Amino acid sequence: MINSKIIILGILTSVIIFSGISFPNTNYQTRNYSYNDVVLVINNNSQVSKDIGDYFKTQRNITHIIYINTIDGEDINISDFNSQIRFPIERSLISNNLTNSTNYIITTKGLPLKITDIKRSIDSELTLILGPF
Repeated sequence: MINSKIIILGILTSVIIFSGISFPNTNYQTRNYSYNDVVLVINNNSQVSKDIGDYFKTQRNITHIIYINTIDGEDINISDFNSQIRFPIERSLISNNLTNSTNYIITTKGLPLKITDIKRSIDSELTLILGPF
């Protein structure tokens, strides 16, 4: 006995192929997304960070950019994280009046990934920016 689900799927596939049914455009660049709540962080000391950041801000029309100067490596200690990453981002968010409108902080390749002496990720620490911790 033939499975009726297979027949129905085969018929549906044939109808789609032969009837000229088209699906909505999935080109994301044609959609109107707002990135007003996004802040992009770019490391001036990393060419790959600058290249990716420039591409991303152009493709997504991101206007809130924070340029920092930190190491171009995977690991950083807490002191350097605070002075080179956390505090510059906090100052920029405050001075540009973005503290209540920012929902996303996007980092690029070319920024450190982890804080070695406290064994935490940069991303997890960035979620605590301007918080009580």
